[in-house]
Amino acid sequence: MGKPGPGFAILMLTIAIGAALVLAACGGDDDREPEGPAASYLKQLSALITLANVQLRDLEARHPAAFEELDPTRTYYASYTETFDRFLDAAKELPVAAELREGHDEYVAAGEALSAFHTARLADIEGATTMEEVNAAVADDPEYTAAVDRQKAACTALASIAETQGITAPTLAVCIKLP
Repeated sequence: MGKPGPGFAILMLTIAIGAALVLAACGGDDDREPEGPAASYLKQLSALITLANVQLRDLEARHPAAFEELDPTRTYYASYTETFDRFLDAAKELPVAAELREGHDEYVAAGEALSAFHTARLADIEGATTMEEVNAAVADDPEYTAAVDRQKAACTALASIAETQGITAPTLAVCIKLP
């Protein structure tokens, strides 16, 4: 066989350009999720949030009379507070990348503020003798609203970091379901 002619070189160049265009259109290696401590943390936190929210939806389904009747409300709110605190404890234990430390610490602090509200409200609910007392215990107040807003801001900040880095962590944007 002889040396390839100019037609072969054009064919190879056309194939190479076509392959490059296909890779560019499909993203090639750029579609891979980032790896490393930051990606690991954000994905793990997202998974914890997903798990907690599934548990909380299940809790709601098991207690449809919560906030309508006294005993189901007590049971629901005690279980809610326990689930929230378990989630928060698990989030505190995640290994945090140095560049996410500030965001993680704010997220945990916001969660601790909400946990304090839940614990105080639970004590009021357990001591309530009427649904009116329960409703008064869980009524929004400016401090609780500020704690909720703080948690949402911390979630949004972490979700923004994940999005910027191309990390799939969808539940960061929704945070933990509140009662």
